[in-house]
Amino acid sequence: MTARTCILAFLAALLTLPTVHGAERNTDDSPPAISFAAFPLPLKRIYVFSSAGLSANKAKLDDPAPNDFPPCTTVYLEDLRKFPAGQGRYYFPSRNVLRVYRISHVETAPYKTIQAEISSLRKLLSDRPSAVTDDNTVQNLPDYPPRNAGHCFAVKLSYIDAAWGNAICYVTQFTQDGGTPANNEELTYIVQGLSKDGGLYVSADFSIIHPKLPNRIQDTPERAKGDYAPDSALLSKQSDASFTPALDKVRTWLSTLEAK
Repeated sequence: MTARTCILAFLAALLTLPTVHGAERNTDDSPPAISFAAFPLPLKRIYVFSSAGLSANKAKLDDPAPNDFPPCTTVYLEDLRKFPAGQGRYYFPSRNVLRVYRISHVETAPYKTIQAEISSLRKLLSDRPSAVTDDNTVQNLPDYPPRNAGHCFAVKLSYIDAAWGNAICYVTQFTQDGGTPANNEELTYIVQGLSKDGGLYVSADFSIIHPKLPNRIQDTPERAKGDYAPDSALLSKQSDASFTPALDKVRTWLSTLEAK
């Protein structure tokens, strides 16, 4: 075995191990320390960022994407899949990213933008609808941090009940004034959750694909702007296991999250 092969084997093994990130010493206003089991797909790289947050008093709030946010630990999970990116057009490519926010001081700091998401999420986790159909509800599903984009659809609603807390999950794609029909470059699995003690907000996006969708944006069918009914109908009836990664495996992975 060559030196290069040894190094690659070591890195491959490293990416399958449980991972721990965050502040070395936690206080009630520090970025959370988090850990989790091996991701359900092979990974190429893991990027980790921690931030002390930015209070509303110092942030830019009169913006489509206000930038006040609580202390946060962010993990980007770059898997080995490759998809051609659309060229010369505005679009929303999906990615794997996990963010955990500490919301202990959300009202006193204050962090204003996330407060509405917390209230909406608490109600949803209590009511637990199995589906949402009207566009107003679809657009107002919890989705933090702000994106300056709307949801094309929201299907495959499900919930996580884990040791750390509870979350809602749904499949979507993003749009500004009428987007592209569903495709494997932009399809996203959204997770929004709260810890049992109410001190943490969990936000995650996952890049998912489905064999019934075109891989490339430029291969999507011509359709009236804003018509996502065919996508909702198609994706709603697909099994969790038919997506890659399987939606149930993503939920199982998130259930291994530990945060403090």
